[in-house]
Amino acid sequence: MGIGNSAPAPQPQSFQESAAAQGAANEATARVSSKLSNPNVYTPYGSQTVSYKGDIPTINQTLSPESQDLYEQELRINKSLGATAERGLGTIDQMLGTPFDMAQVRDKPQYDDTQIQARSQYDPTQLRAKEQFDDSNMRERTSFDTSQLRDKAQFDESNIRDRAVSGQQAWDNAYNAQMQRNQPFQDRARDRLTNKLSNQGIYSGSEAFTEAMRDQARQENDFNLGAQNNATAQQQAQFAMDMQGRQSDQQEAQQAFARDTQGRGQDFLEAQNQYGMNFQDRQNDFLEQQAQYERGIQGRLQDLQEQQAAFGMGLQGRSQDFGEQQARFGMDTQGRQDDITQEAYLRNLPMNELNALRMGNQIQNPQFQGFQGQQVAPPPIMQGANAQYNAALDRSNISNASDNSMLQGGVGLASAGMMMF
Repeated sequence: MGIGNSAPAPQPQSFQESAAAQGAANEATARVSSKLSNPNVYTPYGSQTVSYKGDIPTINQTLSPESQDLYEQELRINKSLGATAERGLGTIDQMLGTPFDMAQVRDKPQYDDTQIQARSQYDPTQLRAKEQFDDSNMRERTSFDTSQLRDKAQFDESNIRDRAVSGQQAWDNAYNAQMQRNQPFQDRARDRLTNKLSNQGIYSGSEAFTEAMRDQARQENDFNLGAQNNATAQQQAQFAMDMQGRQSDQQEAQQAFARDTQGRGQDFLEAQNQYGMNFQDRQNDFLEQQAQYERGIQGRLQDLQEQQAAFGMGLQGRSQDFGEQQARFGMDTQGRQDDITQEAYLRNLPMNELNALRMGNQIQNPQFQGFQGQQVAPPPIMQGANAQYNAALDRSNISNASDNSMLQGGVGLASAGMMMF
C-alpha cells in the first residue's frame, strides 16, 4: 500500500441478517434443550416416553402389569364404597328432616350469687374513740416564788464608829486634859516656892528668886514636854483603838451582810429546789398523760388493724365464694357444651360415615417426572458479528493513521530540501 492510499473501510454488517441468524440459533437451542430435559423414564411401576410431532411433544405413560392390576382393584373398591354411601343417603335424608334434639342437653347454668358472702363492710364503730391529750390532770405550771426570799442584804454602817480622828484635835484633847489635871499642882507648887523664898528673905527680883523661879519653870516645862509626849502617845493609841473598833464594827457589819446574803441564797436555793420539784412533778404528769395518750393511740391502731384484718378476711371469703361459684358455673357451662357436642356428633355421624365411605380410599397413581424445559444459552452470533465489524474498523483506522503519518513526514522532508536551495 503506497503513501496516500487509505485502507478501505469495512462494509457495515446487515443487522437484520444477524438477528435472523440469532433467532434460528435460539430455536435450535430450544429444541435441543427440550429433548435433553425430558428423557424417557422406565420404573418398576411403569414407563413414560416422550415423542415429538414437529415442535409439539406427546407424553405416553404405561403402567406395569402389577400396577395395572392394583389400579383396577382400587377402582372396584371405590365403586363398591360409592354404592354403600349411596344406600346411606336415605338415612341422611331422615336425619336432616329431624330437628336438633335439645332434650338431652342440660339447662343453661345460672350464676347463683346467693351462695356468696355479703360484702364486707368496714365498721368504724368498733374503734375506740380518738384519744385526746388531757392536761386537766396536770399540775399547774409553777412559777419561781421570790416572796419567800429574805430581802436583799443591805450593808448597815450605821453601827460602825466614826472614822478615828488623828488630827490636832485629838492631841489637844489629850494634852489639855493632862495640863488641866496638873495645873492646880503647878499653881500650888509655885505658891509654896514663892512663900518659901519669901520666908527665906528671897524676894522677887533677886537673883536667887529668879533662879528658883527658873527651876520651877523648868520643871513645869518638863511636865509640859511630858504632857505633849503623852498626848502624842495617847493620840496614837486612841487612833489605833478607834481604828480597831471601826474595823471590828465593819467586820460585824460584813458578817451580818454575809449572813443575810447567805440566808437569801439559801432561800433562793430552797425556792429553786421547790421550783425544780414542781417542774419535775408537772413533767411527770406530762409523761404520764403522754403515755396514756400513746396507749390510747396504740389501742385505736390495734382496733383499726383488727377491723382491717376482718375486712380483708371478709373480702377473701367473698372472693373464694365467688371463685367457687364461677368454677361451678364454668363446669356447668362446659357440661352443657359437651352435651351439645355429643348430640351434634350423633346427628352428624351418618354424614361423616358417608363422607368417609365416599372419600376414604383415593386411587394412588404412580408418579413420573413431569415435562420440564431447560434453558441453554444460545451462541452469541449478534455479539460476534459486532465484534468482527469493530475489529475490522479498528484495523482500517490504524492503517489510515499510519499512511497519514508517513505522508506528513514526506512533505516535511520535501519542504526542508527546498529550503536548502
